[in-house]
Amino acid sequence: MDHLRIRLFGGLEVHTGQTLLPSFATEKSKNLFAFLVLNRDRLFHRHVLCGHFWGDQPDADARKALRTALWRIRSVLEPNQALRGTFLRVEGQHVGFPGTGDAWVDASEFAAGVGAPGRGGWGALSEDDARRLVDAVSLYRGDLLEGTYDDWCLIARERLRMTFLTALERLMTYYREREEWLEAIDCGRQLLREDPLREHVHRAIMECHVSMGNRPSALRQYGTCVRILREELDIRPMEETVRLYESVRAFEPMEDDPTSSNGETGKPESPAWLLAAEVEQALNAVYALTERLEEARSALEYQGNQP
Repeated sequence: MDHLRIRLFGGLEVHTGQTLLPSFATEKSKNLFAFLVLNRDRLFHRHVLCGHFWGDQPDADARKALRTALWRIRSVLEPNQALRGTFLRVEGQHVGFPGTGDAWVDASEFAAGVGAPGRGGWGALSEDDARRLVDAVSLYRGDLLEGTYDDWCLIARERLRMTFLTALERLMTYYREREEWLEAIDCGRQLLREDPLREHVHRAIMECHVSMGNRPSALRQYGTCVRILREELDIRPMEETVRLYESVRAFEPMEDDPTSSNGETGKPESPAWLLAAEVEQALNAVYALTERLEEARSALEYQGNQP
């Protein structure tokens, strides 16, 4: 085994080539491995690891549990003696995941693709920056190690989740500046699936719809915003959001507006706008169908788990 693909987003998966490796025998060994991978190239004293994972046990029991967990990890990653030390580094009292072999980790690739802000904060995205962000965002298939609730994991999970949302915000701004409205709307919808209370994102989606000449979708987005704020927080939208809604609702094309179909000099609506609206409506249908399929899958899983 000389190549690993490790996925931490969603749930832990370890592949070698196209082969999915067996699951770790216990939850503790799985979480210990994920912790070492997430802190790649760092060595941890055994005492620190015992405190993280077996802090409620006597020292002797904790040290024994750590030795057992390391043996279980090694039996999955390094089943042959020739591989010893390739993916699990043990030096006396210190343990780490050096990745001296060829190891790809989705969380590491994600962090590298997103980058870090400079001293002046985030700057405008170039096309290359945007492509890297799109690739990074595509790796985020779910929150870090879903189902794990250790303190170290909760902290890392929230940090990566906020990084993911920031990346989506930057991409949405990038697409709006380039008048790529459908791409901007898609980023906004991903943001709202993660955090539906971001009122400024609702406004941004409304503005994208208006820019495409799709007033009904803009008004529907406002209705969704109002409903979510009322149900979740029992508050009304901000004045800025209400003003945008009122301006969309009250809009009437000017007589010389090339998008108006009234009057002898009026021209039909722009074909580009019509096409964008039709595509956007098709996306709405796809999103709705996806939600129904997910609900049906969850219902089937629930029924299958019943005695």
